[in-house]
Amino acid sequence: GLAAAGLLAIAAAVVLFDGRTPFPGLYALVPTVGTALVILFAAPGTLTHRLLSLRACVGIGLISYSMYLWHQPLFVFSRYLFGLPQGSYLFLALTVLTLLLAWITWRFIERPFRKKHFRVRTVLITAAAASIGILTLGVNLPKQIRPAFDALDLQTQWQGWTKCYPFGTREEAGGRCSILDDNAAPTSAIIGDSHAQHLAFGIREVFADTTENPIIFVSGGCFPVVTKGREIDGFMQCAQDFIDKSIAYAIEDQGIKQVVLSGYGVWELLRRRAHEPEHLDPAEIEQRQALLLEGLQETVGRLLASGKQVLLISDNPEMIHSPVHCSTRAAGWFGKCPLRLAREDVDRSLREMDQIIEKLKLSHPELHVHDPRAVFCDAEFCYSGTAAQSWYRDHDHLTPAGAVRLVEDAVGRPE
Repeated sequence: GLAAAGLLAIAAAVVLFDGRTPFPGLYALVPTVGTALVILFAAPGTLTHRLLSLRACVGIGLISYSMYLWHQPLFVFSRYLFGLPQGSYLFLALTVLTLLLAWITWRFIERPFRKKHFRVRTVLITAAAASIGILTLGVNLPKQIRPAFDALDLQTQWQGWTKCYPFGTREEAGGRCSILDDNAAPTSAIIGDSHAQHLAFGIREVFADTTENPIIFVSGGCFPVVTKGREIDGFMQCAQDFIDKSIAYAIEDQGIKQVVLSGYGVWELLRRRAHEPEHLDPAEIEQRQALLLEGLQETVGRLLASGKQVLLISDNPEMIHSPVHCSTRAAGWFGKCPLRLAREDVDRSLREMDQIIEKLKLSHPELHVHDPRAVFCDAEFCYSGTAAQSWYRDHDHLTPAGAVRLVEDAVGRPE
């Protein structure tokens, strides 16, 4: 019974643990204690012993070390070269290839070497020669492939993020971060989390040759609402009242005429990616909706009352798989690039935030709201880019090209 319990514990860890399982931690005891139970109690005659003594199980055990050595480069390089998500058909084929290569290695290298004896001098000379060869390759190979990787980075990374600290100025919300000109007075402000930050390149591109001088207040995970101490398990809280101070700064500066608010609303509200299973109960979601609406009402109300024009940019569509894979050379051989999602699925994933925004617009009809679905979607699908250009750098953040598209549509390119 103890041996069987151990085997079930190992199986449970394989089947039930995923990327959201806290690890390392107490969960690590499930497979490790299970393994200990099997080692201690799977004696001859037990069901577990008979199961693990099957020819297939013994065979996998014999080649398991070779499998371990082979699977890492096969899976890593295939993911890097072909950009396919885990779980694709290619990964199933790689599993079969791993088994085949492991058997070949075990049969023609591992077994023969176990029976041979080598002089220490031979081993040392061989190891030294191999090390020199690998080091030479490691030093020179990047010089050959670096240009191709740099070109890929230009398509997929944020690029052009001025000199601003990437996660905002938490310590001094009043320490403005200019996108264009440090020495000129600011004319507009962008406030929010990383979904405000990825707009920076687009703003710089669109307003480069104008008299506009936007400044930006961003801090990762800080949704653009004043908080006033409201909190549910960290909900709507931001270190050192960063958003509250940023809003106050924008209100007090009379030269700032427009304030743009942008944030990752789905994550703030549901604490999950848009297409992941629900893990909050409906009552808590409803409570969080009410609090988030209240925070937005107060934030927008304060800004409008101070005479500012307010633009709220709602959530952009979120991709299930990282679209950066489509920028790799071989991605198109095995997958559909650019990625696309059914429009109805995207609308469903944004339903709770849409409800908040509709109520917010009823209370503040002078509020301008821009929906990025107008840029990245048509009536049937939402897209990660075109065959020649990626608009996303990961599941939910935009590339420079995507930021330019969104900013041009949201605020227009000045004449």
